[in-house]
Amino acid sequence: MIFFCSSCATPVVEIGENETGRKIIKDLEHRDNSEYANQLTTLADVYLKTQAIKEITLPAAQQEYLYALYDGIVVNNNVLLNKDISPQFHIIKEPIPFCFSVPGGHLFLSSGLISRYLGHELVFVAVLTFEIIKMHRNIYLKNIIVPTGHISLERMLSLTRIPTELKNSVGQLTYYSMIRAGYDAVGYLMWLQLQNKNILDFKLLVGDSQGVAMEEFHFKQFIIKRGLIAKDLRYDVNSSPRFYSFLGHLKKEVKSEIGTD
Repeated sequence: MIFFCSSCATPVVEIGENETGRKIIKDLEHRDNSEYANQLTTLADVYLKTQAIKEITLPAAQQEYLYALYDGIVVNNNVLLNKDISPQFHIIKEPIPFCFSVPGGHLFLSSGLISRYLGHELVFVAVLTFEIIKMHRNIYLKNIIVPTGHISLERMLSLTRIPTELKNSVGQLTYYSMIRAGYDAVGYLMWLQLQNKNILDFKLLVGDSQGVAMEEFHFKQFIIKRGLIAKDLRYDVNSSPRFYSFLGHLKKEVKSEIGTD
């Protein structure tokens, strides 16, 4: 039987302006499966030690920027998220666009994803918020894990991927969480649209290309029910100078990598 690995440490309370947020959290509350969560956590180290995996070392200023983003999301959503979880950001030198998280605070993003697709801070925040919610609530499907001493990116993504129906719920929590942290939640819609428009590039990440189209459709219906329509969505919000500094550093790393090769 497939079931969700979801921590019960955080109480079920209302997140949105009505019952919707509370219902979503309640639907995500299943049995505590900490043993499997621990297994996923150990895979983070296994993946980083796998041959050909190269992690980018960020300067202190770039690390502080990521921690500040993380703290802003968590502190403003303390009902949903656990402030005691310390994040560990892993930027992997890899042209394939991907992102994933595992319990315990590990967040993985590829240089290809950031440099090619996350050129707007709202989209970047949306990606982080979605993964932070998954990580804090331990929202992962249980899989059989056979230790081999190494693990491929494809396998890592298959172990951390969740079905479309569950992604819809996490996407709605992302909407609420971004707003509570002071961001325009249109960033999550932009993220879904990016995946849809570049589905061949994101095939490894999403697994099911039709699922992303359904996610975008359901999220649009969700925000319409919140009273938002197309003319209300802001796509012209400027990113912060700290984000542009972070993005510029990553692009330099990618260029230097291409030059070396």
